[in-house]
Amino acid sequence: GYLQLQSNTLKTIFLQGVQISNTENKLSWNLFEGWDESVGKYYIYRMLGDIVPTQPIDSVNGQVTEYLDDISGVNANETKFSYWVQASEQSIDSYNFKEKSNSNIITLFKETNFYFPNAFTPHGNNNIFKPVSVGFGGSNYIFQIYNRWGQLIFESTEFDKGWDGTYKGKQSQQGTYVYHLTYKNVFGETKQQQGTVTLID
Repeated sequence: GYLQLQSNTLKTIFLQGVQISNTENKLSWNLFEGWDESVGKYYIYRMLGDIVPTQPIDSVNGQVTEYLDDISGVNANETKFSYWVQASEQSIDSYNFKEKSNSNIITLFKETNFYFPNAFTPHGNNNIFKPVSVGFGGSNYIFQIYNRWGQLIFESTEFDKGWDGTYKGKQSQQGTYVYHLTYKNVFGETKQQQGTVTLID
């Protein structure tokens, strides 16, 4: 019934983030608490795609809880940004350790633009018509194709699925068709794009 040993009570790091523009991601977290010594630095780690970094991209002192990451210099093909923050104890504690503690990992997606070819042929190399983009991090994606009479002949809610020029299993006639794209971008804004494409037999 006698207390022999009691551990520290720790408050871990909860990391949050938001893309505030096409060139900046903002990270914020709470102060880590519970070590004998205070936090000396918070190290910022950024993972592009699935490549795990071995070194942090930057660090801030132990009283700072926000970081703006400038991604303007990152390859334009990169659309997935994962982050975590690591706290490092300022000096060796009474147990002869210099501790480290990692936050949760968050993932942000870079907003990208969609581009549309103005023609395609189902029998050539360019045999699928779909929006072209390096990636899509938004939601509520709907891509539709209409014929000249306004009849819906193709619809997809999958970013990587396009129209092969058929309707109900039969090849569509050569001519001009209307496309319509609706989606929510990474900022939660509803976006729409509409235009025409020529199917060449």
